[in-house]
Amino acid sequence: ETGIVIFIGEKEGYGKTAIIQQVNGIDVWYSNIGNLSVSLYDFVEKGTLLGEVENESLYLVFAKEGKYLDYQEFI
Repeated sequence: ETGIVIFIGEKEGYGKTAIIQQVNGIDVWYSNIGNLSVSLYDFVEKGTLLGEVENESLYLVFAKEGKYLDYQEFI
């Protein structure tokens, strides 16, 4: 979904991570990525290329108000 980049950096256990806060209030962590094409506080549209997956594994985390959400509701 459309949103704003609110974090770029390392997350323990997840590697290089970009977090997008979507307009619906859900934060999505895109982890284990490199060659980022976005910067902190960029506004991104749905479908924007954020970077490239490293080591063939992409980690996705969905959270809202500090609580982790069931990924199956979004995928």
